[in-house]
Amino acid sequence: MKKTLIKLLKLSLLLFFLCIQSFAQDDCKPMQPNHFNIHSGNDFEDEKARLSFAARILDLCPNQIVYLVAYNATKKSKATALERLKKSKQFLIKNRKISVGRIMTIYGGTRSEIEMDIYFVDKKDVLLNKKKTSSH
Repeated sequence: MKKTLIKLLKLSLLLFFLCIQSFAQDDCKPMQPNHFNIHSGNDFEDEKARLSFAARILDLCPNQIVYLVAYNATKKSKATALERLKKSKQFLIKNRKISVGRIMTIYGGTRSEIEMDIYFVDKKDVLLNKKKTSSH
């Protein structure tokens, strides 16, 4: 019963977020990195809902790329988070047809439980930052 209520709460929060965010084509202007992280500690089946939402934003905003930042749980191997990143990236590529070049993955370290943060960044900002760092 408790797990069902938690899943229902997670889905409600996700739907709420979907309702208050409008990602129409006109809203896909360059912006500060947009952090999207509603919950953590999910099994991969729950994570797919978040990834599907991320894919939808990428579909609507062709100028955006996504950063997936994974953290492993305390007392777990770094490989746990790296495997989650790999599965998440493959899900976006194979199931949601997102281009490899629009998905960046980063290992973030350790937290109390496995987590994955999702950030959306404008492609132009990434290119500008690469030029700035490569010129030094």
